[in-house]
Amino acid sequence: MIEALLDFYKEKQVEIAKNHQDEFVLIHSSKIIGFYPGVREAYLDAVEERNFEPGHFLIRQCVLPEDEVPLTFYSRLG
Repeated sequence: MIEALLDFYKEKQVEIAKNHQDEFVLIHSSKIIGFYPGVREAYLDAVEERNFEPGHFLIRQCVLPEDEVPLTFYSRLG
């Protein structure tokens, strides 16, 4: 599910970022639901207003691909 949402975002990323730079986009069922000034507003709309199930929606900050900052997570397990 998340992979399909990420693929949809990647396809539209440049177009989205040009019109909504630094806003947050909420995507559900490969549809753009809306744009928000912060991640909190997007999350609250997804969960409280629209009753989207966790794992069935995506929230991403609207940035051009070249402006993305890669994040690396490390685990102390294993």
